[in-house]
Amino acid sequence: MTCKTEWIGEFNGDPSQLEDFLTRLRDLIRSETQHELIPAWIKAVLRTLPRTLTGNAAVWHQGLSDTEAAALTSLDAWSAAMRAAFPINRGQLRRDARARQWNASDETSIAYYFHKVRLLRQAFGKDQPDDSLVTDIKDGLPETFIGLLRLPRVGASLADLRAELGDWEPNWRVQFKTPLRPSRPNDPGTVSSAATASTPARVGPVVVPAATRLLQTTMGRSASAPSTPTASGYAMPTGLSRAATSSYSTTPRSVSKFAAEYDASRVIPAKNGQPRRYRPPGKDTVMDLRAPCSYCGGDHFNFEHDHLVPQVRTLTADDDDYDEYFWDGAPEEDGEGEDGDNPSVN
Repeated sequence: MTCKTEWIGEFNGDPSQLEDFLTRLRDLIRSETQHELIPAWIKAVLRTLPRTLTGNAAVWHQGLSDTEAAALTSLDAWSAAMRAAFPINRGQLRRDARARQWNASDETSIAYYFHKVRLLRQAFGKDQPDDSLVTDIKDGLPETFIGLLRLPRVGASLADLRAELGDWEPNWRVQFKTPLRPSRPNDPGTVSSAATASTPARVGPVVVPAATRLLQTTMGRSASAPSTPTASGYAMPTGLSRAATSSYSTTPRSVSKFAAEYDASRVIPAKNGQPRRYRPPGKDTVMDLRAPCSYCGGDHFNFEHDHLVPQVRTLTADDDDYDEYFWDGAPEEDGEGEDGDNPSVN
């Protein structure tokens, strides 16, 4: 028979956590109910126990003599040795147990009851009578709640108290307008929806391309191709380009008519002071680039953006809203913007 370390948990030598650890250990040992298996189960748990000690607790156990270690053959022996090694002010422990109050906004009355019982038994022992425990538990409840409880004046049992707490808590919360807040993510033993509620919903799927090409934002560049990647990756955008990049990476965009029929061979790159141009397929017209891409601020048409930066696409018509004019097909002349080299005719 074996016992896993995760069933016991860890103890790092913090005296304030010792009683919790010993309580958990006792609870694990008594989980075996078959009488003939109990001795073997106790040995398995105690054999695993040293491997659950960390920090100062591990140092303490490693420093024991062989005689001292050999004497640790029962839970009582372990408890006595650990309490002697990691002492805590018993008076403070008892004061803390009695001072425990019900936090009505964050826990149910039954949750408070279980925590209080554990603290009281750790501080005062396991043999406390029920009526004494009931009195201490009631002391941590609001007076308005205590007034609703119907308990015997003498001989009240813990079972009686649990039943009354369960019966009257809903009524008390409504009467005194004290709702129970949703459990927090760090509350042990609870599943919280707070993390989900605090995370804003996304409009569409997030698309993060493996190698996203990021474009420069200035219109003064002579070339309109994407920025050249560096050895360690691609250039990061700034200004308008950075804002546009974050928007198109989280919101699905659409595919326009020109984007669907896009032909890179019909692009006339910007040069000689003239803007970038595009000749739509099947037409004798040409359009000029007179404003940067509205998605990333780059030197290209909106409908080209889909082909330069991978993303989610649907359908829109705004990307095709450019003026067209007839093009004579004349090649560009070299020079710095002669008067006869401006084909931007509206």
